[in-house]
Amino acid sequence: MMNLDKVFTKHDDAAHGWLEVSIEDLIDLNIQDKISDFSYIDSIEKLIYLEEDVDMTLFMKSYKDKYNKELMFVIENNFEIHPIRNLPCYINCQIIDKDNHIVIKDHMNCLVYSFPKKV
Repeated sequence: MMNLDKVFTKHDDAAHGWLEVSIEDLIDLNIQDKISDFSYIDSIEKLIYLEEDVDMTLFMKSYKDKYNKELMFVIENNFEIHPIRNLPCYINCQIIDKDNHIVIKDHMNCLVYSFPKKV
């Protein structure tokens, strides 16, 4: 279960924004397979940057539906062109259902995360 006191971070540049979430956050809301190719993944830090128009909206709605609480976030606006744009797209990650586990691999086929499938 997600920490309901968690304050998320939204990163903005001059043209767009992304909500920083963990892979565990996506799994908790069961939306890990609904994220578009406009979001990015940092496989080293195991963070997902949800683009603000569709994926962030889906995350916020799913959070409110599950916890009956509005999501809180702070905004960081430090870049003309944010380095998040240099990360691989989330959709390029493989989500493999194997042996009752869901395995997420990045664009170079490196393991990012493995977790038990909810039954």
